[in-house]
Amino acid sequence: MTIIGIDPHKSSLTAVALDTQGVVLGQRRLVVNKGTGPALLKWSSSYPEVVFAVEGAKGLGHGIAQFLVGHQQRVLGLDPGSWTRCH
Repeated sequence: MTIIGIDPHKSSLTAVALDTQGVVLGQRRLVVNKGTGPALLKWSSSYPEVVFAVEGAKGLGHGIAQFLVGHQQRVLGLDPGSWTRCH
């Protein structure tokens, strides 16, 4: 399984692919426009069993979360500040 964390901003988003041990497999920064969703799907297709974790899925991340759900992707919504990094 690959978890792709998405940190959305007004004009860009950063996506980071992690394996189940938390090892970073890849990272991508995308400008937010009509090509963002397709570009994210193309990039993520090289990873096995992808689950997207979108920060602010009810806020800034709403658009990309809805796009992913609409393309039959597994999406988890994360509230900003509701989780902490494990070391």
